[in-house]
Amino acid sequence: MYSFIIIILISYAVFLTVRPNIQDAKYDKYTQMVEEHLEKKYPNASWETSFDKEELLTTAFGYQIKVKFAEEPTVLYVYKIENDKVIQAYVSYNENYLQNDGKYVERD
Repeated sequence: MYSFIIIILISYAVFLTVRPNIQDAKYDKYTQMVEEHLEKKYPNASWETSFDKEELLTTAFGYQIKVKFAEEPTVLYVYKIENDKVIQAYVSYNENYLQNDGKYVERD
């Protein structure tokens, strides 16, 4: 009985230490996929990508890569990976920004 409890505790400890590394590896892979997508689609644009690790733990939507283009700092573009394909999940506008179409809205 004690052996079983010890095995479960060790397994849980291993899970807690390995999971963040797996998440980081997926994040790096997905970020690179988004970067490649943006480089092909918008070769002359510049942008910054970000990712909220805390949000990953609380969201059912999985990995979302946030992108802010230099030309549109008040618009946040969010990309995700589905079936190894990069798609634009949604666009978020600053509350003081007129919500007309952003320059980089994808309608595919």
